[in-house]
Amino acid sequence: MTTASGIAKFLREHRIPYEVFWHKYADTSLRAAHEAGLPARQVVKAVVLVSDGRPLMVLVPANKMVDLLAIDDYIGGKAALADPAQFEPLFGDCEPGCVPATGPAYGFATLLDEDLARAEDLYFSAGDKEEMIHVKGKLFRQAIGPVHIGEFTQSPLH
Repeated sequence: MTTASGIAKFLREHRIPYEVFWHKYADTSLRAAHEAGLPARQVVKAVVLVSDGRPLMVLVPANKMVDLLAIDDYIGGKAALADPAQFEPLFGDCEPGCVPATGPAYGFATLLDEDLARAEDLYFSAGDKEEMIHVKGKLFRQAIGPVHIGEFTQSPLH
């Protein structure tokens, strides 16, 4: 599979140099980090939530879990994991089960975990389960625009 059109367009429009590389099939971002030999703290896991009936995307390191209580406190409301049936049609250019890390490109309000906000290099799914995109963290943060940065995770996963 080639890079999802929405992701490629977003990166082109924001003039972000990127490289795409292949890794063995991985059904989670943590496994993808392992298969690609990357530090999981720099691999972006995009998680779709729902708050007050509206979708919300949170970007966290692959080796950490989303902390829904921290997100609730941050947004001043209640957030819950979204049902994939509700949001997967929005990512029609991606393989089922893949959530692109470029939330604003798909119209999502986006939260960015502070660990990723400090990362020099970031890696995320190209829209399938066998390709990864590498970008410079600073350029990615500039491109995704005015996202909310905070501590949105719990302990690392192993």
